[in-house]
Amino acid sequence: RPGLARGVGPSAGAALRGRRLSHGVGLRPTASESDRSCRWVRAWLTGGMRSRGIALGRIAGVDVAAELSTLVIAGLLTWSFASGLLPIAVPQRLPIVYWSVGIVGALLFLASLLGHELAHAVIARRNGVGVESITLWMFGGVAQLTGNPPGPGAEFRIAAAGPAASL
Repeated sequence: RPGLARGVGPSAGAALRGRRLSHGVGLRPTASESDRSCRWVRAWLTGGMRSRGIALGRIAGVDVAAELSTLVIAGLLTWSFASGLLPIAVPQRLPIVYWSVGIVGALLFLASLLGHELAHAVIARRNGVGVESITLWMFGGVAQLTGNPPGPGAEFRIAAAGPAASL
């Protein structure tokens, strides 16, 4: 699309401006792009999505928030465990048992998402990159970095930290 620059890492050049997301792909408007186009996309990519989130607190000096869509996913996971999977896998238990296990399962899933994003944040800090916040949302999470990694090796370590933590 004209007016947008796409690049990875410091070699992407001056066309990339603003904050970067932990997953290493930058999509930033160039100077020639008018202010009226794709405002919501730019707001979402640069952290505007966090304003709709629910603050969960701070972990290691990093603000952690969750979008409302995270609650929807947690609810769907709980419901699918409690009303579908568990009654078939372990029949003849009380409904409270199914719902309790469903809630615990959904919370463990969300904790794994947070652990994934925290791994990005910790490795980013170790490589000299500031971390503004972590936001969990419907499709995972985003660690919002305040700068660019000092080199390609640091960028690789930051990008690989999340999947490594998920293993």
